[in-house]
Amino acid sequence: MPAISDTSVFSRELNALFEKAVTLKLSESQLDRCLNSVFQRSGKAVKPFRRRALSRAATRAFNFLVFISIVYIVARLLYRLSVVEAVISKFYNDHTYTALRTARLLTMPLLAQFPALAQYHTVKCLLKNPFFTPIDGNECWPCQDLKAIVDLSGHVDAAEDYTLSGTPFVVRDAVRSELSLELMQKILRGHQEILEDETSKYESTLEKVKSLRELISHWSSDHLKTNAYHIFWQTNSVAAARILRKTFPRPYFVPKNTEVSLERSFLIDGPQEPSYTLPQSDFANTLLVQVEGTRIITLDPSDYCSRNCSSISILMKPNDMLYYNNQISTPRSVPSRLTDAPSIAYMSSFY
Repeated sequence: MPAISDTSVFSRELNALFEKAVTLKLSESQLDRCLNSVFQRSGKAVKPFRRRALSRAATRAFNFLVFISIVYIVARLLYRLSVVEAVISKFYNDHTYTALRTARLLTMPLLAQFPALAQYHTVKCLLKNPFFTPIDGNECWPCQDLKAIVDLSGHVDAAEDYTLSGTPFVVRDAVRSELSLELMQKILRGHQEILEDETSKYESTLEKVKSLRELISHWSSDHLKTNAYHIFWQTNSVAAARILRKTFPRPYFVPKNTEVSLERSFLIDGPQEPSYTLPQSDFANTLLVQVEGTRIITLDPSDYCSRNCSSISILMKPNDMLYYNNQISTPRSVPSRLTDAPSIAYMSSFY
């Protein structure tokens, strides 16, 4: 509508100009010269105005960038001073806990209304940085010349050294109790707080076993006698970690001054379940325990180490515990085809 209005006004003014020219008895050539002169002056006036506007915008942007650069340089120089660094660190240390505790208290009503939101508290990274790489090719030496996964059962010092270097190994004497399907069923049935944990993750390819409660009720039924299926259950609550710690205690080769993640995972597979990549653990140092059945674990080099290392495999039997670093290796679970029993594996990690 505004464009039509401007056109009508221009038409009326142009008609009035023609009538004035007739009154003044101007010739048609004189009128054309007059109009051309007006339009040429108008066009010349617009271009310098646009140039000045663009010049002002570019000057403002340049001045802003210079200001930001000066502030950044001054801040970096000040932070290098020990006094300023100490003041900033003290302010950060004194107020971080208070700020986070206040934020937690403010979100308590929201979490009470929507308990499932608590799972985001344990997520390591809500938004990944595509430019971040945890390691480079020079740090892949633990797997460069590795031809097989060694058995370090009974060799405590060697297992600790392998753990510190990130070199994969297996032990068969770290699990103190005899693990079985029945034991896992007893643990789950005896602790309702695990079943009622809304922050846990549960995935199943079986249509009739879509929850942890259904898994317990169908534990020994025909649903779990299918040749190919995959069930994944992951918990990261304090209560679940406390309960599972009794059955899966800290292995002897894990340093006492390191942190063990609250995140615990179970992977249940049918005997013919195809190969799949294991989920990434919370911390880089990962422990995989074969509870029941057999499964082949293939450690492929991660994307960071693909040029330096090659794949290695091991047959996991009941009570075997495999250690690997998930920044160096990407594990795959492959069917062993040695038994018709389902496979149950337990995964945890430490810092």
